[in-house]
This record gives sequence, structure tokens and C-alpha cells, in this order.
Amino acid sequence: GETVSLGAVSVEVVAATGETTAPEFEKLTVDDTKAEIDISDTIDKTTITLVAPDDVDENATKATYTVKVDNAPQGDLTVTVEVNGVEREVIIKDGETSTTFDIDVRVDDYYIDSDDTTVAKIVDHSGGNYEDVTYNNDDDTVVVKDDADVTNVTITATITKTTTIDVSNVDEEASYTVRAYDLDGDEVNVSKVTNTDHDGFGVSSNTSNYGGSAADSEIGSVYNNGEWSSEKLVVEFKEDVLSVDVSFAWKNSQEKAVINFYKDGVKVGETIYDYGGTDTVDDILTLQPSNGEAFDTIEFSGAINDWNYADHDYLINSIAYKEIVSESTELTNGTEEVTFTIQTSNVPDPSHYDYINTFPTAVVEVEDGEGNKTTYTIKLDDNGIGTLTIPANGSTNITATVIEVNGNFEAVNLDNASVELTVSLPETEDDSIIIDEDQTYTLTTNDFGTLGDDITKVKVETLPTNGVLLLSGVAVAAGDEVSISDIESGKLVFKPTENSDADSGFDFKVSDGTNWSADSNTTTIEIIAVADKPTATIDVTKIESSSSSEELIVKVGDKTYNISEIIANKDLYTELSGITNSTSTNKSSVVINEDMDSNDYLKTTNSDDIIVLNGDFGEQWGNAKFEGMSGNDVYVILGDIKGYNNAINDSAGDADVIYLSKSREYYVITDSSNHIVNDSGTGVDFTITQYDDNGNFVGSMRINNIEGIVFGDGSTFGSVEKVETTTTTEEYQVDFSAALTDLDGSESLTVTISNVPEGATFDTDALVNKGNGVWELTIAEGQKSVDYQDIKMTVPEGTKDVDLTITARATETNDNNDGQNYAETTDSDAVLYSSNEINSIELGTSTTNLIFTLDVSGSMNDWVRNSSGNWVTRLDIAVASIKATIEAYEDLGKTEVNLTLFNSTSNNIGWMSANDAINYLEGLSFKNIGYYNNPEYLIQYNNNNINGLSKHAGTDYRDGLKETQTVDFTGHNADTTVAYFISDGKPTENETKVDSDNDNAIKNWKSYVDANIDTLYVVGVGQGADDDYLKVVQVQDGDEVIIVRDESTLGDVLLNTVTQTITGDVSDNIYGGDGEFTIDSIVVDDVTYTKDTFPQEGIKLDGDGTFKFNFDDGTYSYSAKSSEFNEDVTKSFTVNASDEDGDKTSLEVDIKVDITPLSTGTTLSFDLADDTIDLSNINETNIKVIDLENGTKQTISLSSEDLDDLIDTQSHELIIKGDSTDEIKFDDSDNWSKSSEKTQIEGQDGEFYEYTSTSNPNISIFIDDEVKTDL
Repeated sequence: GETVSLGAVSVEVVAATGETTAPEFEKLTVDDTKAEIDISDTIDKTTITLVAPDDVDENATKATYTVKVDNAPQGDLTVTVEVNGVEREVIIKDGETSTTFDIDVRVDDYYIDSDDTTVAKIVDHSGGNYEDVTYNNDDDTVVVKDDADVTNVTITATITKTTTIDVSNVDEEASYTVRAYDLDGDEVNVSKVTNTDHDGFGVSSNTSNYGGSAADSEIGSVYNNGEWSSEKLVVEFKEDVLSVDVSFAWKNSQEKAVINFYKDGVKVGETIYDYGGTDTVDDILTLQPSNGEAFDTIEFSGAINDWNYADHDYLINSIAYKEIVSESTELTNGTEEVTFTIQTSNVPDPSHYDYINTFPTAVVEVEDGEGNKTTYTIKLDDNGIGTLTIPANGSTNITATVIEVNGNFEAVNLDNASVELTVSLPETEDDSIIIDEDQTYTLTTNDFGTLGDDITKVKVETLPTNGVLLLSGVAVAAGDEVSISDIESGKLVFKPTENSDADSGFDFKVSDGTNWSADSNTTTIEIIAVADKPTATIDVTKIESSSSSEELIVKVGDKTYNISEIIANKDLYTELSGITNSTSTNKSSVVINEDMDSNDYLKTTNSDDIIVLNGDFGEQWGNAKFEGMSGNDVYVILGDIKGYNNAINDSAGDADVIYLSKSREYYVITDSSNHIVNDSGTGVDFTITQYDDNGNFVGSMRINNIEGIVFGDGSTFGSVEKVETTTTTEEYQVDFSAALTDLDGSESLTVTISNVPEGATFDTDALVNKGNGVWELTIAEGQKSVDYQDIKMTVPEGTKDVDLTITARATETNDNNDGQNYAETTDSDAVLYSSNEINSIELGTSTTNLIFTLDVSGSMNDWVRNSSGNWVTRLDIAVASIKATIEAYEDLGKTEVNLTLFNSTSNNIGWMSANDAINYLEGLSFKNIGYYNNPEYLIQYNNNNINGLSKHAGTDYRDGLKETQTVDFTGHNADTTVAYFISDGKPTENETKVDSDNDNAIKNWKSYVDANIDTLYVVGVGQGADDDYLKVVQVQDGDEVIIVRDESTLGDVLLNTVTQTITGDVSDNIYGGDGEFTIDSIVVDDVTYTKDTFPQEGIKLDGDGTFKFNFDDGTYSYSAKSSEFNEDVTKSFTVNASDEDGDKTSLEVDIKVDITPLSTGTTLSFDLADDTIDLSNINETNIKVIDLENGTKQTISLSSEDLDDLIDTQSHELIIKGDSTDEIKFDDSDNWSKSSEKTQIEGQDGEFYEYTSTSNPNISIFIDDEVKTDL
């Protein structure tokens, strides 16, 4: 019976009070009696409310309104909402109390915008089964606010340089190449338009053929036959480019240019420039890919597919571009400019700028290294990219900062909008050099650390502590700059202080031409001590003197001792010192250069020993002792015997000798009974006591088992035989000097003289014989130089080829661990020697073959005057002249003659004796075989025709020469073969066969002459003789043709050719010396001649003969006629020569002219070994040579009486040849003298000394220089 209000939606039924659970019935019966409830209706109010969202920013994608109702609708509730005047319906589902709807928010952007406001209101509804509904629109508005999206700004720097391409250089290929292509894509020439108001370059192609209207110089596009196409201009850059500044020309306001960018063949950007043009030259336009990417190729073409304007064509006035030099932020020398690229992460607000009159901008502040600031406002393109290029020379840092960007951006982030470029200062490293002392060193760029390619110069900051730097020879001062080019050219050198090994160095900086390195670097110079070469000179001059001395040689039993040699060689023996009372030696040859003091004792070896005491024996108290063991020993005491009880005991041997340096008169020898003994046999056991000049006691010694004693004056005691010897020596003056170059005290000087001849001695004790020809100079410690003049070196007679070498050694103390740090200087002087020469010309002993080829053509019968003025035929003169010539040769010796006669043919008459030839010539005559008014002459012998000779009297040189070549010399040997070719004209037949040296006839003739003829005379006789042909016949080099125009003189001319000649060569007589020798002059008859003054034709020797001399090779000749001499004579001349260092020598040459030679003298030979030859037993006479050259020892005793019987009575000369073992003894030596110079004898090997007799000056003996004599 409960009543509820209208509008209740439920009725609650509850259990009775106190019951908590429903009872469980065993059986429930339901009564169908209805219960009724009355419900009364009431009017309820319902509100629909609009709720606007909070304000949002444009970053939101939507804004959400809420519509709610305070009573859930019964069924769907449709609400009509008006949003900014536009209705929309939203539905609240049945039983729900709210719903939402979204409104779009404007697209989020980066640009500054005003706020957007949205207003909504509920204007209607349907459904919901409400009694009373109201609308709540109080919260109806939402505001979309502008947000602050950030645009990031970056700035980058690129080191660039600007290059401009225009009509002046478009054809060049530098850092760019410009190519043009026509409509078909074929490459054509780049066009150039100049001297107009629209200068520029384009494509040289005609588009009119395709319906285009572009000029044939423009870049144009056309539409033809349904297709668009365009010409293209392509610029290829060698390096990447960021942008180009282009100025177009001849482009009107409707024409469009298409620009494509490529990188490595890939398209990276495109721009169509369709802004207006001026039809002249447009303003500069910067073009670049929209993404700011670098490119290496840009392509220009006309627009296509543009139906608004059919023809697009234009020129390019200029293209300026910035080559990317480096993307590094280091500024270096050579930098021209820096390009800064400013870029926004978002493009500027497109709605704000037309990019014609309005542009977005960036403000850039540039600060240099000195703090100077400059502000630049940069236009940005529609991609938000702008560039700023400023000059830069690499001398100062540059910082560029974007401080403001104007692109209508909501927010700008400039945190990364700054870039700094720093100057890259040049750098290098320390360096070091190692050089030798006194080495001038040329510096290279490698001595200044590692230099970059940009380094242009170095600056010397500090100077070397030791030495000096020189630039082109001028000392460098601190602070001086040196270019790299000068260093590379080798102009910078370091010269250390002379003779110093102190290390050195210098500091330096390097420059790239703009900046210097921040810090100095150091080049250290390590100077290795090197011994400096000392100076050394030596000069050796042979003294024109010799001396004789007797050597002290003794013989004991079978042993021979040269005491003089032992004493001379004492310095070569092993030196003993510090002898005590029990000293022994294992050396067989020793020298003691100190006194043997009291109780000093020396035991020798068991060998043959030489003991030289270069001091006193015994001192005050005596008791010094030599104890000789087995062997034959020699004891040499050069000092005094001092004190008592000294002793020399020799235990064995049968040839032991003591030498005491003083004369015999200073010593007394007594036996065991104190009796004075003056002589003794072998095994001497005596006491020797020495006294001074006043007879005072000096010392004594006992000698036991000694065979003999030799005293300083050569006297002997005991079983000693003195061998009589005389040594002849020669002397040389030696001057030498040496000096250290380095005088700082770090070097020591030693001097040796080598190649000293065996047996040589010097007259100074400063030179010590070290053996093997080496003598060492004694030099005081610290002594830096030596200078010895006029030192006399004495050598055994016959010593040859003296060539001394001085070696000066400077040894460095520093840097000489291995002992090899020394330097040597050598100098040598070889003495220039010469030996005299004897040559002989024996007139009347020579044999001669005369070959005459005589022209007997008809012209030889012409009449001419002879020397007496009488008329004779030319043949008569020729015959008389040839006869006289034959007779002159016959006077020189046996002469044979071969005669060939020729006219147009020829005949060889054959070999004849001189007399037969003369008789034959006398039988020659001409016969006229022609007519009186036309004579023709034929040669005849004894009025008979001669076989082989033509009756035609022509002249054929070829036939005459060919016939002469048939002459056979078999059995006709002679010393000399002389040929005469005599003609009075020229060839009249076969003349072309003999007019050239290349003619076969002449070649054959020359071969024959070269093989058989010593001298060829070609003689032309008379006025008709043609020397052109005769010169061809003369085939011997250097010999002229003899032309005798005056026939009467032919005889004299031919006689002048008759001489006997000897030749010689003095170069064989000059030897030794340093380098090549030169013949300076010769002296003939007291007149001195040089090469320049000696007559080419020769001179006469004392009025006779002809003497010629060749100064270049030393050869000479002497030609003489027997008619010039009536007795034997000797012609002489002197030769003066010098070597390269000025040593001089002279030699005498004797030419003996013998007009009455006899047969060759006899040569005596002796073959018995160890033979003593007694010439008095020889019965031979006319002896010229005694030959002892058989390798055995032989001795000859000579006396003047023997020589008178043996010697060649004509020459009065005797030659003795032999070996070094042979000896000549003169029985009357006082009557003989020996020449100081040696002589060479023509025909004999070796050199000889001349010995002349004072008792018979006509006799000369020439003895081989290897043979010993007692003179």
C-alpha cells in the first residue's frame, strides 16, 4: 500500500524486522491475490552542461569538449552543439550521463602566429525522456595558443677562394671546364658575345632549324614536333663548390633558366629561376642546392614543358664560385677567404617573404684574434641557408657567431651557432747533424725538422757556438731569415771553427710566409774529431860527388863479420834495458842503449849472437859480465871499459869476436902472468886494460875463449883476419819538412821516410833506421812541426832509382778509441837520372839498294845547257847525275842498282853492280825513227833497241810504276833501299789512272813502297815537269816532290839526297823522376835550343851533316856524307830535362863519325865459374867487347900494357859486360879515373861507367855498372 512519487524507477521490498535470512519452508503455497501500489507523478528538472577543455597550444592535435547531463537519459540523448557557428550533434548513450567531442586544432608550425579561439554552445537536444531540461553553456570557450617550437641555427666555415668565369676565360681549363651541348646532345663550341650591353657566353648552336627563336649564341629551349628540348651549358669544377653567384644576360622577364646540380654524377639539387630579367646584364644571383650540399657540376638549360611561354633563351654573363680549399678550421698561409654557411633547421616562414624584396636574415658577428668585431646581416634563402664570405690571410684567428635570426620563427636556438677558425702556426721539430771536424756542411731542408710544404723560410734565432753559418758565402747574423729556396739551392752552409771538434748548434723558427712558429727549435751539430792532414814535403837532389870508404870486415875461421854494418844496423836490433845481476835474453841480435853497471849480468842464447853495448862496460866498481853460450858470437862495445873485474866469457864456438871502439893504442893485453901480449892464436884468455889519453887507468876486463879482438882503428888481435874492402858511395841532399795543421794540441806528429835504399845512411841522429827501407824521425813530445835542410844521405855506389817518400801522420787524441783516427800526408821525390849516350855513324860500311825508275820518253832528247853552259840532251844530264849519285852511294858502302826505263811502255833492266849500272847508263842514247821535219826519238842501248820499250815515245806513268814493282829483292839485302822516280814531263797515256791517291795503280804502288822502300825521291826535271802527277807518285808521308826546273842543277840536287843517317832516342837514357819528364833544351856547339827555337830543317853539328831533334819524344837523327869528312870525328850535344816537380838532369850524347871503319872487333867470352882471368895470356887483338855475362863470379886484372895489346886500335875503346858478382881490378889504379855519370852505348844493353887512363888518354874502357871495380 506504499505510495511513491512519479518518476520512481524502482520499489524496494525488504524482509520483516529481525529476519536475516529467508526461512526454509518444507512446502510453500503461493497465493495469487494481487497487491496494488499507487504511484503519483512529480515534475523533475534536468540540466545538460557543456564543458570546454583547458586552453591548448598548437602542438596539440585536437581539443575535447565534454557534454554531460545530471540525469541519465532513458534512451539515447542527442545534443546539438554549435561550434563557432557550425552545429554538430553528440549523443549521450542511454543510461550514461556524459559524452565528448573533439575539435581540430591548427597544424603545429615553427612560426609566430596569433591565438585561435573556439566558442561552442548547446542549442538543442532530443531524447532522454526528460520532464524539464535546461542548458548550461557557461564554459563554452577554448583558446589554441601559439607554442615555441625551436629552430636550431648552425654555422659552418669553409676555407674557399673565389673564381669568376666570364667571356675572357671561359675557354680556359683551370679549376673548371665549360662545355656546350646542342639540342641533340652533341658537344659544340661555347659561344661568346662581347662588346655589347649583354656580353656573355652560351651555346653555339642554331635552334631556328627546330622552330626556336633563340640566337645561335644563347642557351635556348624549343618545342618542336611534339617534343620539348633544350640546349645545355655544363660547368665542371675540379673541386667541390658550395654555391655559385650567377649573372644572366639577354634574358627577358618571362624566360626561365633551369639549373641542375650534380655531385659525382648524381643530381643533388635543382633550381628554376623564373624571376624577371632586364634583357641586358642581370643582378648577381646566388644559386645552390636546397640542402646546402656541395656539388661538382652545374648544368644550365632553358625551361621545358612551359606552355605559357614557348621559347626560353639567355646568356650567362658571369659565374663566380667559391672553391672549397679546405673544410678544416685551421687558417694557414695562403688562405684567401673564409665562407661561413648559416643554416636554420627549419625553413623560414614562407608566408612572410617573397625573396625578391623581402628576405629572412641572420645577423653574424665576426671577431678577429685581436678582439675586433664586425657585424654582418646575411640574407637567407627559402631553405634557410645563407653564406658570408670574408677575406682571411691566415694571420689571425676568426670567430663567427650568429647572434640573431629573423625568419618569423617561434623560438631560435643559437647555442651551436658559433664557429672558430684558428691560425695554424707552422711547426717542426728539433734536429741534429753529425759532421767531421773541418767539414763544411751544406744544410738541407731535412736539417730543420720535418717541414711542411707550406714552409717558405727559416729564421736563425741564435748563432752556432762553434763555427759560422754562411749564406752565399756571407756570415748569417742572429735574426736573419733564409728562404727555403736558398736552402734547397745549397746556399746555406755551416763551416765549423777550423781544427776544432767542439760540438755546436743553433736555434731557429720556421715560417709559412705569414706566421712564424710559436717556439724555437734547435739543430744540434755533433762534430767528430778527425785528424787533419798534416803538411809534408821532401826534395832529393843528387850531389855530384862520391866518396870511398873502407868497411871494417873481419874473418874468423869460416865466419866473416861486417863490423861496420853491425854498428850501422844497431837500431834494428831488439833493445834490452834494465839489466840486472841475472838477466838472460832469447833474442840473437840485441842492443843495449845504456851502461852496463856494476854487477850487471847478461846471458846470451845458444845461437849465433850479436850483442851491441851502446854504452860503457862496468862503471866505477866494475864486475859487469857477458856470458856467451854456444854459437859464434860478436860483442860490440861502443863505450869504455870501466872499473875492475869485468868479464866476457864465451863457453863454446870457434869464431867469437870482440869489437872495442877505440884505437889499439888505448888498450894493453896481458896474460895470466901479467905479461903484455901483442898477438895470440885462437881461444884467447887474457885481460884487457883500457887507458885514457894521459895513460890513466879507465877499466879492465877478462876475456875467455874468444878467438879475436877488433879495434876501432881496424887493427886486430888473435885469430882475426881483416878483409880489405873499399866501398864507394854516392851522396844525395835531402830536404824535408812536416807540420800539423791542427794546432790546438789534440794531435801528435810522427814522420817516417820510406823507400830508403839499402845500405843508406844519414848524417843526422834524428833519423832512426826501422828496417825495410823505413827511417823514423825522432820528434819531441808536443812538437808540431819539423824542418830539416841539407841532410846528406849516403848510398852505396850504383844505387839506382832513389825515390824517397815522406809520410807525416797526425794522430787525433779525441774520438780515437780504435786508434784509427789519424790522417797522413805523403810526398815523394824521385830523383831524375840520365845516362850519357854514344852513337856511331860509320861511313863506308853501309849497304844500299838503289831503285831508279827513269823516264826515257822522246822529250828526254831535248837539248838543254849543262852546268858548264854546253848544249846537251836532257838524257845526258840525267845520266851524268845518276852516275854521280851511284858513285856517292858507293862511297858510303856497297851499292847495288836496279834500273827501270819507261816511255809509253816500260822495261826493267834488272839488278846491277854500281859499276855495271854506270856502264849501262853510259850506253843509253836516242835514235830518230821519224822524219826530219817530224822527228820521233826512241831510246837505245849501245845503238840497239831495248826490248819492251815502245817505238811510240809517249809517257805512261802507270806502266813505269807497274814495271818497277816487279823488282825482286831476294838475295839483295841492304841496310837501306832508296828509290828515285825521275821524269821530265807528265803522263800522256793512262793519265787518269795516276791522277788520284785513290787510283788502284797508286794504291798498289804505295803498298809496294811501304813494304820495300826506305826512302822515295820523286824528281821532276825541266820546265815541263808537272808536279800534280808527281805528287801522286810520291806516296810517302811528309816527303815533297823535288822539282828541278834548271836541268843543269840536277846533279847537285841528286847528290844532296845521298847521305848516311843514324837515329837515336835519348828518352831511353832518362829515367826516374816524378811523373812525366820534359826535354827542356839541348845545347849544340854552345848554342842552347828549345822546342820553339830549334830549326825545323835541322842544324849542322860543328858545320857538318844535318842534325834533327824531336823535343816531344827525344828521338834524333844525324845525316852525313862521307865527302864532308876527311878524318874520324866526334859530334856532341847536351840534353837538359826536368820532371814534373822540377828535378833536373843532363846527359851528353856523342856521335862518333868513323870514315875509315874496319871490320867489327872481336868479342871475348869467358864461361868458367869463379875464374880469375889473366889478360896477358890472351893472344887476340882488336878486341872490342869482353863478355862476362854468364851468371858466375869472375875477376879480371887489368894493366895498361895488356890493353895496348888487346884493344881496338881504331876506336881505342873496350867494353866489358858482366854480372854483379864480377869484379875488375886495376893493377895501376892510380892511373885511372872513373866518370861520375853513366853512359848508354848504341847496340849494347845496360849502362856503363867510362874509365880513362891518365897515362894514355886515348884509351877508354866502358864497364857495365853492375860489375864491381876497385876504383
